[in-house]
Amino acid sequence: MRCHWCYAKGTEYDPSENMPIQRALELMFAMQAVGVKSITLIGGEPTLWKPLLEFNSEAKRIGMKTTLVTNATRFGNDAFWDAYRENPCTMTSLSIKAFNEESYLCVTGHSNFQITKTGISRAFQLDSARATVVYTGENPDEIVQLARFAIECGAKGLSISPATPAYISGKPESDFLTHPERFVRGIVENYDELDRLFAGKFSISVKLPLCMWPRKLIKQMMDRSQIFTSCQLQHRSGLIFDVNGRLLSCNSLPDYPIGEWGKDFTNADSLKKHIGSAPVVQFYDRMTTYASSKCMTCSVKHLCGGGCPLFYGVYEASGLIKGWDTDNEDGVQLGNARCATCDS
Repeated sequence: MRCHWCYAKGTEYDPSENMPIQRALELMFAMQAVGVKSITLIGGEPTLWKPLLEFNSEAKRIGMKTTLVTNATRFGNDAFWDAYRENPCTMTSLSIKAFNEESYLCVTGHSNFQITKTGISRAFQLDSARATVVYTGENPDEIVQLARFAIECGAKGLSISPATPAYISGKPESDFLTHPERFVRGIVENYDELDRLFAGKFSISVKLPLCMWPRKLIKQMMDRSQIFTSCQLQHRSGLIFDVNGRLLSCNSLPDYPIGEWGKDFTNADSLKKHIGSAPVVQFYDRMTTYASSKCMTCSVKHLCGGGCPLFYGVYEASGLIKGWDTDNEDGVQLGNARCATCDS
């Protein structure tokens, strides 16, 4: 699709950049050996990966759960859809980009909206399918338009998140970003309608400091299990491998590998040793350093960690982090938020 906010832009979309099936299987077996129970297949667009169905079959054989993150366009092709239904992933996460011909053309530069819509509608025939939206717009009403389109296609729920800066050649790509304050305002203005449309079955992957949000709304969304805070990088709960077997801490940091299959590790034991090594631990420590001194003594720092650290290459922390305890109207107390990686 070439969506203008996609972190994959840094790969220059080289069609030869595909993970060989043998490497994918080696990685999966190693992951299972270290206790990993689920794998997410993501791109770019993973339905373009020719070994996808073969991989799914092998994952099912060994009891590994899989999630496909897809724009569903290929599901609009009859032959591919029939083949995928024979060997589907355990879960299918549908990334909804647009809600009509005009918005689709704006996001992708292409006009095959109807094929994508057909694919999305077909995917919702799967009980495991769920809808997600990365919001990058300027008009908060577009959030509701995307939500209504998802419902029209068969969605029973929706997860919304802001776009994250992608770091390419040492610099953050930020032209596509919706300013964090505008994203917050868009959710606040449309929360009641989103809650009504999905009968409460929607969630926000915050990625931003909790102190940017109205306290009562955060408390309400947490009580209703509608909010995700932090990510696998912040609580070090997941591994990412690119097509070459390089270990990444985040999809948006493709130029900053922290290891490589076949070089730094070759099996489960050497992988565990590598991710526990001093250089890797120090890398994570630097990435998760609090962006503001206000976070260090904050009573909810364990929930948001100051937000996604990648935003602070674009925005000043002092402009986003207000402090929960110093500006907490009504003294709202929080319980636990859900983890965006494992949904717990």
